[in-house]
Amino acid sequence: PEIRLAVGEPALELAHVETVLDALAGTCYYLVREGRGFRFGLAPNLNKLLADRRASVDETQIEARVREEVRRVFARHEHIQRIFFPERSNEIPDAPVLTIVVMPPAATIRDAETRAQIARMTREHGASARTFKSALIWSVPESAEEMREHARTLLALEAIRDEEMEHLDEKQREQLERQMHTAKRDLHESVWRAYRHLMLLGDGNGMETMDLGLLHSSAAEDMVACILHRLREQGIVERTIGASFLVRHWPPALREWSTRAVRDAFYASPRFPRLLHADALKHTIARGVEAGAFAYAGKSEDGRYEPMFFETALDPEEVEFSDDAVLLKPEDARKVVQPAELTRIRIDPVSVQVQPGEGVAFRARGEDQFGRPMDVPHAIWHARRGHINEEGHYTAPAEEGADEVWVRCGELTASAQVHVDKMESGEPKPEGRIRWRGEVPVLKVMQFYTKVLTPFVHNPSLVLRMEFEVKAPDGIEKAQQVRRALRDLGLSDDVEATYD
Repeated sequence: PEIRLAVGEPALELAHVETVLDALAGTCYYLVREGRGFRFGLAPNLNKLLADRRASVDETQIEARVREEVRRVFARHEHIQRIFFPERSNEIPDAPVLTIVVMPPAATIRDAETRAQIARMTREHGASARTFKSALIWSVPESAEEMREHARTLLALEAIRDEEMEHLDEKQREQLERQMHTAKRDLHESVWRAYRHLMLLGDGNGMETMDLGLLHSSAAEDMVACILHRLREQGIVERTIGASFLVRHWPPALREWSTRAVRDAFYASPRFPRLLHADALKHTIARGVEAGAFAYAGKSEDGRYEPMFFETALDPEEVEFSDDAVLLKPEDARKVVQPAELTRIRIDPVSVQVQPGEGVAFRARGEDQFGRPMDVPHAIWHARRGHINEEGHYTAPAEEGADEVWVRCGELTASAQVHVDKMESGEPKPEGRIRWRGEVPVLKVMQFYTKVLTPFVHNPSLVLRMEFEVKAPDGIEKAQQVRRALRDLGLSDDVEATYD
């Protein structure tokens, strides 16, 4: 009150007097607070001791204390992997696990070298390319100065407590405890304010930056929880995924999709949301199987699907992530689940030229409801002019002219044309050569095989040459998958993979 009276004047806001007094008490070396009053003494106060101690704090101690507090702010979370202060890319595991990578306090977002290092370590894992690039969420500080200053103050106060506590009076000890509490809180909050930036792989396969804004410890239990909350708001991280999402994003070229590849896609491709925990996919697969969105099956070495689950209840615990556990589209699952039924027959060859009295063998070929080859049981043969036995062996009549051969199986029938013509002795039958070259759309490859190549698959002269070329942001990584698939088919795995 005496100070207010002494400095008060009409133009002065008296509320500022308390603020100024508090600031003086925190900066003056010989000003002492006693109750509600102040006095200048001859002995230095705690501010003087603190200033001297701050000047002597070792820089390595400051760095260590800041890093310790950063580790405390980024608390452990179930299913989330934390990597602190990596210097090399192989310090970050390449695994299908959501990983928060915390950069060192000195590696700030403003530093171009820091951003380049993050981009490099996202794509590399040691000497090889990283597969699960999308699993990495980088937390990058804006500045280290505030954290370091608060750490310096806290270390100086702790040194005073450890070395000069006995020389302090009761009021100074109380003041020391208050200042230590404040310094710990300030250091904690400075870490929250500093680590406000995230970097992660974007849809265009480039690094994207996200600013979380002004953060404080009341925003969440810890920094990891805060980051996950923001990423879930943006749809970047999801707890669960619907079965329809898998159906919409089914790779067009795959008839079957291994569960390992399904899981890996959520941590390797930025086009997929990151899953908080991969086991959520087990529940997604179980729901999709029960709804008939797809089937889940184990694939044996001989290509059989056993066991097969489709449109039935499936325990999520039975789902495993493996190359031998696959998802099948409904139409393919029904081919396995439903018994084959003969729905179409045809005669091979469909047209033939023979000499009078000459024989030729016909064969009845069948297809089931899914277009797959099937034997024709109990085929009944008939020829209009010539003779044909029950095994399909035809003998031409003595007279020239046209003839027709039929085969019947139940209510299904097919026919073939026979041309009976005399040819000079020794004259070979003419052979026609068929050759085609062109591009086949990916979605019509199976139709091309069924409708064009099927009549010639048993002809030893048939030669099929394949070549494909595709550009993709993760093409180099996918080359390994292509090589494995080619080896599984018994083909050469000589795949050319280069950067443009």
